[in-house]
Amino acid sequence: MTENPLDIAWILICAALVFVMQAGFCCLEAGLVRSKNSVNVAIKNLADFVISTLAFFAVGFGLMFGASLGGVAGSVIPRWSAMGPSEIAFFVFQLMFCGAATTIVSGAVAERMSFRGYAILALFIAAVVYPLGGHWAWGGAPGASTGFLARLGFVDFAGSTVVHAVGGWVGLVATVMIGPRAGRFVPGAPPLRHHSLPTSVLGVALLWFGWFGFNAGSALAVTDRVSLIVANTVLAGAAGGVTALFLTWRLAGHPSVVGAMNGALAGLVSITAGCHAVTLHAALLIGGIGGIVSVVVTRQLEKLRVDDPVGAFPVHGACGVWGTLAVALFADLEVLGTGLSRGGQLGAQALGLLTIVAWACLSGYIFLRVAQRWMPLRVSEDAERLGLNVAEHGERTDMLDLLTEMETHHQRGMFDRPVSIDPGSEVAPVAVQYNLVLAKVHEERASAEQLRNRLRSANRDLTVLATTDPLTGLLNRRRTHEVLDNEVERAHRGLASVAVLLADVDHFKRINDTFGHSAGDEVLQSVARRLGAMVRPYDTVARWGGEEFLVVCPGATNEAAIAIAERIRRDIHEEPVGIEGQESVSVSVSLGVAVLPPHGAEGWQDLVARADEALYDAKARGRNRVELAKDVREAKRRYSMHAPALGAGPSLAPSA
Repeated sequence: MTENPLDIAWILICAALVFVMQAGFCCLEAGLVRSKNSVNVAIKNLADFVISTLAFFAVGFGLMFGASLGGVAGSVIPRWSAMGPSEIAFFVFQLMFCGAATTIVSGAVAERMSFRGYAILALFIAAVVYPLGGHWAWGGAPGASTGFLARLGFVDFAGSTVVHAVGGWVGLVATVMIGPRAGRFVPGAPPLRHHSLPTSVLGVALLWFGWFGFNAGSALAVTDRVSLIVANTVLAGAAGGVTALFLTWRLAGHPSVVGAMNGALAGLVSITAGCHAVTLHAALLIGGIGGIVSVVVTRQLEKLRVDDPVGAFPVHGACGVWGTLAVALFADLEVLGTGLSRGGQLGAQALGLLTIVAWACLSGYIFLRVAQRWMPLRVSEDAERLGLNVAEHGERTDMLDLLTEMETHHQRGMFDRPVSIDPGSEVAPVAVQYNLVLAKVHEERASAEQLRNRLRSANRDLTVLATTDPLTGLLNRRRTHEVLDNEVERAHRGLASVAVLLADVDHFKRINDTFGHSAGDEVLQSVARRLGAMVRPYDTVARWGGEEFLVVCPGATNEAAIAIAERIRRDIHEEPVGIEGQESVSVSVSLGVAVLPPHGAEGWQDLVARADEALYDAKARGRNRVELAKDVREAKRRYSMHAPALGAGPSLAPSA
């Protein structure tokens, strides 16, 4: 470089253009990741630039461009006070290159590497990895490289290897070591969506704009080669974009936005090493092949289950390799000025490429292995699920807040409370539609609950209709069969005796004929109420048919059953039944009693038949009587001889 003010101004302008690439990387990567990690990716792009700036100033620039120690490394501490304007401009320009090499890695490890781990890795790249590899290719004073690879004839005009391959290959090592994002290669899982492809396309445009300074500024002066360099840069990027666009269209059945973007970047990376020494047609070919390389390598990484969210390795690592080798295949050897034949130049390119890539991979691997002993390089599963915007930086987004509220609804079933809406938020339309869905769900749930209540009520009504007598409200004959089945089964097993009382209203036909059927219904209802009041809580009273009633008394002995029957007979006979609009009517009942002792063998039909036979005996002997089945009449006689006053009566508790 000279102290020509025009050249110095040109270098500084190009440095500013390269700095714009930092904004391009930020937009590209933030748009390609999910929204919950977009802030994390953006701050990494800023953090790695400020870290690399200080590291390159403190250590890197000296290692890369200081006085060479055997072509391996430069002196660590430059003499800043002795630098002139052109040297300072050169430092600023190279500083931007260091930032670009470092930030390539952020896209490769996006969405799962911890911020602390990435910051330390960025420091290591800027202070050690990039400067040493750069010294081997570019080391020494500007325009007079003394690195050992440069002396062998290795040419990398603007950094296909020194910048892009270094960043791409370190990124690949970190990606493999950290592993894929959660859910990335799970069979049947939905694809991980991009946050904003328009933002990514803007990022590509910014990178392309900055690439003019990246390549043309590497001439280090306003020379007659600058226009060719700019033209080659444009053509190679366009060829890469078109080739990748149509190739992905052919393979996927539709034009891929990401494929076209990465294809354009791949063409730019591929031309970077030889943009000063190839023809326009060669630039088209180099860029077009670069687009193919990016597509092929991207698909191969997916087959190998290597998760590179933004395609950092296919674009920068793989195409950096291709672009470096393309120098030997297409460049004008006289312009290169190495004195090598084309075959010799290819060997020099391959050796330089292999050396720098091996250095990047080995140093990156060793550093990450050591760092893993001191800190986790990958965030936790919970942090990855929540998103690094919140987990790493405490930065929430409208979308995340909405998703959090929706998750609360899902977990707690709170569908009656709408989510909050910020009218100015970009997710407000989603929240509004979600609230409409909630309102509909709430309405449908309310309707369903009303329907369930009606069904429950209908079921209760049906149960009542199926099991009770509509006139008296007592159990009907069908339900009483089930009660008799259960109690007789208990008696068969010896658990307790069971007594059956069959009661019939005396002269009921006369009541109907004299006072009418409505009066007869009132008599039956009155008898039913009295029966229910006089039996024990665990006895069952049922309407057996017509004017007949049946009482099931679990555990009742002969004496207890007789006492219950007598109390029923006396109570009904002594208290006339009041009929609406008529005089009170005296009513009496006749009762037949049958008892099945424990371990008895007869069924309930036989038990009821015996009670019915006893009832007919009572009616035949004058009505208003209690008669026992024939096998217990002797018990009746003993009871009559020793029974106390009916008001007291024996204990009605069931026998043990």
